[in-house]
Amino acid sequence: MNAKQLSLNATLLALLIILGMTPPIAVGLPVPIVLQNFGIFLIAGLLNTRSATLVIATFLTLTALGLPLLSGMRGGLPVMIGPTG
Repeated sequence: MNAKQLSLNATLLALLIILGMTPPIAVGLPVPIVLQNFGIFLIAGLLNTRSATLVIATFLTLTALGLPLLSGMRGGLPVMIGPTG
């Protein structure tokens, strides 16, 4: 992995984290609409399979460790296992 690819991966990971800071849109269902979903599709569309998997796996690992990276500034395994996980 070269420096250009690494910086693109880091930038898209940062974008995914920033999109998680936007408030969710409640539509009456247990799962709200969030902009982080758009970030996942953007990562999958811009990166190759290996790089996209590494970026999303890094994000999920950081979230599982308890960092509040999901929408509504939540994180941890209980949030990931619930209905919005």
